[in-house]
Amino acid sequence: MGPMYLREVQLENFKSFGKKVRIPFLPGFTAITGPNGSGKSNISDAILFVLGPKSPKMIRAGRLTDLIYKGKKDVNYCKVSLVLEDENEEIVLTRKVKRAPLPDNPDNYYSYFYINNKAASLSDFVHILSSSNISANSIVQQGDVTAIVEMGDVPRRRILDDIAGVSEFDRDIEKSEKEKAEVEKNLEYIGIILKEIRSQLNKLKNERDGAIEYKKLDEELKKAKAMLSYKKRTEVEREIGEIEKQINSYQKERERLESEIKNLRDAYRKKQIELQNIEEKIAGLGGAEVEEIKEKTNAAREEMIKAKEKINYFTQEIVEGKEERKELEANLSRLKKEIKNYSKRIDELEKELTGKTKSIKSREAELEKIRQSITHSDKRAMDITRKLAEIKKRYEKERSALHELELKRDRLMQQVDSLGITISELEENKNTYEFELKDIKWQISEIGKSEREKRKGKERLEQELFQKKKEEAEISAALQKLDREVIHLQRELSRLKAKEDASSYTRATREILKARDEGKIRGIHGSISELGEVDEKYRRALGVAAGRRAEAIVVDNERVATECIKYLKKNDYGRTTFLPLNKMIVGKPRGKALMTVKENGSLGFALDLVKFDEIYRPAFWYVFGDTIVMENLEVARSAMGGVRLVTLDGEIIETSGAMIGGSMPKVTSFGDA
Repeated sequence: MGPMYLREVQLENFKSFGKKVRIPFLPGFTAITGPNGSGKSNISDAILFVLGPKSPKMIRAGRLTDLIYKGKKDVNYCKVSLVLEDENEEIVLTRKVKRAPLPDNPDNYYSYFYINNKAASLSDFVHILSSSNISANSIVQQGDVTAIVEMGDVPRRRILDDIAGVSEFDRDIEKSEKEKAEVEKNLEYIGIILKEIRSQLNKLKNERDGAIEYKKLDEELKKAKAMLSYKKRTEVEREIGEIEKQINSYQKERERLESEIKNLRDAYRKKQIELQNIEEKIAGLGGAEVEEIKEKTNAAREEMIKAKEKINYFTQEIVEGKEERKELEANLSRLKKEIKNYSKRIDELEKELTGKTKSIKSREAELEKIRQSITHSDKRAMDITRKLAEIKKRYEKERSALHELELKRDRLMQQVDSLGITISELEENKNTYEFELKDIKWQISEIGKSEREKRKGKERLEQELFQKKKEEAEISAALQKLDREVIHLQRELSRLKAKEDASSYTRATREILKARDEGKIRGIHGSISELGEVDEKYRRALGVAAGRRAEAIVVDNERVATECIKYLKKNDYGRTTFLPLNKMIVGKPRGKALMTVKENGSLGFALDLVKFDEIYRPAFWYVFGDTIVMENLEVARSAMGGVRLVTLDGEIIETSGAMIGGSMPKVTSFGDA
């Protein structure tokens, strides 16, 4: 931009100018005359007001608000515009000051800058004025010439520097240096924060991938359990239907038996009447005939007493059968109600599990949004770090709640299985009871035969009854023994199944290493415990800190890992973890870990206490992370919170503050194959 000249000054409410005034400056020399106090000097003050917002020159006002016209009470602003032009363009620079009193600062004001009637900043003003070599020093005020002549060399040099624009450059350079130092300081600080955030993001990414895999497997498990639950419930409902049919059949049979018993009782009463008649006839007779009749009568009476005893016995059996039937029906009703309640509870848990899964998805979406919104701002970086910590905390809480729900659901499934066994036992008892009723029915029918046949079969029936009772006692004892053996075998099966589940990882790891040694699969480096060496002093601590991850298998890439997984599935060898070196990432210790590792009692990061080839560092970082080894539990307690710690005796303090310890189980040690 070339040289420009001031063509016009526009004033509004500025000092003594109470209205809008335009003062043109024609090419050449322009003189303004007038009496004292007419406002001639206010014109130069107006020009300085626009040109010198940063100039040390005074414009004869203590505060900028003193420049506002005081002739009217409602005037609260002043505005001055300079119209500058050169051969090609015209520029209007406007500055405005407006009062804005506050309760605690009645002298408060705002200053506005405009270029060609468009809002601008102070730096825009300075740029235009400096490029045109225009400043407040371009205006020579009253007394300036005399002051320049009389001042010393140094002050005069300063004025010349101001006129030449050198001092402006010096001030800009000084300001730029300060800003540069501040920016470098902020960049260094932001760099540290971003480094920490990247570390956290890498860790969160791994956790997110794990959560996605867990969610996928959990959905498959949920479907399988739902199918199993539906199948079991269908079977139970079918069995209940069969029991109800049998109960109805038994009810009809019982009614028929009661009718037969009634008929037998009627026949018994008739026999008693006949007996009385015979006794009356006997009373009128005598001699040998009487004795013979008495013998026959006594024999008949004895047979009738025995028949009556049998009727009473079978009647009691029926009564007991009724009571047992009522008990069975009550148990059946209770079981139906419990199954209904458990089914309802399972549905509620499934819904709650679905809600937790959606919550996890929501948290993952929040995490993704936060990751995308990271900037180089100091304050923004700290906010993101805090949000990441909160989201991670909520994620851990939701995952813990999800685990609790799964445990509850499994316990309910076990109770449903137990109820199914109980129903089977009740059904077996019912079948036994029906068989006994049929036997009673047969024996009652035998009573209805002739007296002669009863006498002949009496001893045989008594012998059979005794034998049946003996066999029944033997069968009952055998059933009790079998029940005890079944319970023992079920417990043993559960124990063996739990043992098999607990050792599935070990078996899978062993089979993969065997496949490597036999040359079946290439690209397998070995397990973590094989690839690292530790001093005996740290063996227990590092073995506990690694846990099952010490059995993870290090492979060349994800292709080899996929081949290994297919091999395990095909042969049903169980599951284990694979670490493809081309995808693993080395993390960085968190800030809290960096501070804790320097405290007394710290023996260093667990990762640094293991000897291994550097190509395996990403895999060992996956196993240990920033876990710190401490001398003992007392020292670890003073440093707990926000960092994972392990003692030489094998106690663990998790990042969340959870403490794990007690008697030591067998763990995979480094150097174990």
